[in-house]
Amino acid sequence: MSISRKTVSLFLLGALLGAGLARAQVVSTRVGASEVAELVPIEGILRNSVTNLHAEGDTLWAGPFLNLTPDGGQTWLLAEADSLQGSRNRVFSLDVEGDVVWAGLGFTSSAGGSSQPAAGGFLVSEDGGRTFTYRSPQLDAPGNTTVQYGVSTLSALDVIVPEQSPPFDIDYDPITGTVWTAAWASGIRQSSDGGRTWQRVVLPPDSLDAIFPDSAYRFRVEPKRGPNGQNNYLGFGVLVDEVGTVWAGTVSGVNRSRLEDIDPASGDRAWRRFAFDGTAGSLTGNWVISIEEQEKPGRNPIWMATWDASEAGQANQAFGVTVTRDGGETFEQTLIGERINDFAFRGDTVYAAGDDGLFISTNDGRTWRSLRDFDPRADRAGRRHRCDRHSYRG
Repeated sequence: MSISRKTVSLFLLGALLGAGLARAQVVSTRVGASEVAELVPIEGILRNSVTNLHAEGDTLWAGPFLNLTPDGGQTWLLAEADSLQGSRNRVFSLDVEGDVVWAGLGFTSSAGGSSQPAAGGFLVSEDGGRTFTYRSPQLDAPGNTTVQYGVSTLSALDVIVPEQSPPFDIDYDPITGTVWTAAWASGIRQSSDGGRTWQRVVLPPDSLDAIFPDSAYRFRVEPKRGPNGQNNYLGFGVLVDEVGTVWAGTVSGVNRSRLEDIDPASGDRAWRRFAFDGTAGSLTGNWVISIEEQEKPGRNPIWMATWDASEAGQANQAFGVTVTRDGGETFEQTLIGERINDFAFRGDTVYAAGDDGLFISTNDGRTWRSLRDFDPRADRAGRRHRCDRHSYRG
C-alpha cells in the first residue's frame, strides 16, 4: 500500500504522549530459550519511522520493533525477541489486552523480482511483554483447497507463500481467547489455540451482501489477484468490539458478525457486508483500511478509514471516514475527501491521522480542526508543537 505509516504514527505518538501517560512499573526477567526475551532499557525508540502504536493502561507500545514506554515517553524499554530484532521481520500489527500482547510480523520480500510485503509470523506474550513466543505465519498447507462453511463445502485457493499475506491488522478477544488477523491475500483468519493453528474465515463473496451457515453455497474462496477471485477476500482491518461483534474490513466493504450470528450447529458465523452505495448513509469508499473502537457510555462508536476503491473497479467512491454508533444499523460519513489512515481516542476526543495532517474532533465528528505541521522534536518542557491550524466541517 502507499500510505505513510511513519506520518500516521508520528502524529498519533505526539497526541498520545502529549496526553501524558502515568508511570507504571515494569519488571524485567530473562527466561528460557532464544524465542523469549526480557524488557531491556534503551535510550529511545529504535526507529524514527514508527509503524504501529497501541496504548494499554499506562503503557504505550510502538513498532516497528517492540518498544514501550510506561511513563509518557520519559523512559523506553525493548522486548528483545530474536524473531524480531535478529531477523528481517518488523511489526506490521499490534494488539495489547491486559497482559496479553500480540504482534503480527512481516518483511519486505524481493521474490519474483519486485519488492512486496510478506508474512513473517507472530509474537505472543502472556506476561505483559516480559517473554514472547514465536508463532508461524497464518498460511495454508499445500493442497488445502477446500473449506467447510456450515452445510457447504467450498473450494478455496491454498495460500502457501508469505508474499502478499502480511498481517496488516490483529485483534485479540480476551473474552474468548480468539485472535483475529487481517492478512491481505490470505484474507481474514482466526486462531483459538494461541496461534498454533489458523482457520480461514469465510466472508460473503463480492456478489452477496450476506451469508448464513445453514444455507448452501457454491462460491469459491479466493482473493482477487486478476480477473478471478473476490475483493472481499483481501483482508485489511479487523476488530472485536465491546459486545463481541467482529468487524472485518476488506477492499469490498466492512463485514459484521454478532454473537447471535454464530450457528450453534457448526460454530460458524453468519456475516453481513456493508458497502458504498452512493448515499450518505453508507461507506464513503469500500477499501476499509482501519477499524477502531471509541470507548464511550452506551454503545461504543466504531470508526473506519474508508478509502476510494475505484482502482479495484468500484467507481464513484471517495476517501473519508465512516462511523457507526449503533452497531452497524446506521452509518455516518465525515472528513470526506481526506485520506485517513488510523485513529486514536482520549475520552470524547477523536484523532484521525491522515496524509494531510492530524484531524481532531471534540464533538463526535461534526466538526474537526487539523494540525498540518507536527514537529516531533518539540520537547516536553514547554515548547509547543509547530502546526498550521485549520477548521474542517465533516
